[in-house]
Amino acid sequence: MSIYNVYTVFDDIGRARWHLQSDSDPIVEQGWKYAVGQYEYDTHYWNGAPTLRPVMGTTIDTLSVVANSANFCTISGIVQGAEVFVNNELQGIVNDGNAELTFDTPGVYTVELILFPYVNDGYVVNALQP
Repeated sequence: MSIYNVYTVFDDIGRARWHLQSDSDPIVEQGWKYAVGQYEYDTHYWNGAPTLRPVMGTTIDTLSVVANSANFCTISGIVQGAEVFVNNELQGIVNDGNAELTFDTPGVYTVELILFPYVNDGYVVNALQP
């Protein structure tokens, strides 16, 4: 009777990629790592061992703005180099820790902040009728 372990395979930049069950150590691509246990992409990365992904710790000053106006929302505490997406479209890369967002059209907007290995951060902003 074989004893099977669950392994998590991490790619060459540390992202958890997949899980497998095996009775022997997995064979992985050069530069890739593996660990016994089930670690998820959303929560862990490889940093010499499976490690919890750090939280960006951002704040937003308002979740409602007036569309097509000088009204904006500010997200602070963004890690330098993070990409800002609004409704899945890249808006830019943060260099100074802050992002000021305006919206031309009324609606609900999903804002995502992405920079690996940080946990993705985000907000839902309502742009109201002027």
